[in-house]
Amino acid sequence: MALAATLLFSLENQQSVSLVFVGWSTPPWPVSIYILGALLLGLLVGPLLGVFFYRRNSRRLGK
Repeated sequence: MALAATLLFSLENQQSVSLVFVGWSTPPWPVSIYILGALLLGLLVGPLLGVFFYRRNSRRLGK
């Protein structure tokens, strides 16, 4: 089901955009690439931050 939703989302968002941030610009890619990239980055960073804060709090509590 998630694969079908991802495929449908990618097919529906094919308009190209170029992002600009502090003078740095990206090549024009489809909107779906940027959004899926942000999703994957969040799926990676979220658990890493969770592990970091869990370890920090467990040290603070003396476990």
